[in-house]
Amino acid sequence: MAFVAWQGWQRFENQQQRLDEVAQQAEDSASQQTVNDLESRLDSGEAERDEALQSALSDLRSEFESYRSNVDETLGQVLDQLSQEQDTDEREWLHAEAAYLLRLANQRLQFEGDVEGAAALLRTADARLADADNPALTPRTRSDCQ
Repeated sequence: MAFVAWQGWQRFENQQQRLDEVAQQAEDSASQQTVNDLESRLDSGEAERDEALQSALSDLRSEFESYRSNVDETLGQVLDQLSQEQDTDEREWLHAEAAYLLRLANQRLQFEGDVEGAAALLRTADARLADADNPALTPRTRSDCQ
């Protein structure tokens, strides 16, 4: 009887061990399924994030190109306007140069007493005004040089 009880106990232990193994396998299988589900959700989330990132990047590039185009257009307009405002007549340059030469002649005469240097500067100013072809200024500079 003890032997039968011992064998019964052994069978019970074996069955209990097998039940534990089956439960462990079921738990491992469930854990594996959970891990697989989580990996799937993670992959799906990464794909959605990558898609959203690509969309945002595309939108940002488009916005940047639009901004760049606007800046280029505005810069072109500003440069055109500046060019139009800066287009000075050659005579204006000659007049400005003559005025500068007159100031230099005045300084040479007053501060240095250099009559010949001042006369040379006045002759050069006279030539610049003659190049400007402005008859209103030509007689005046000739009288100043004499």
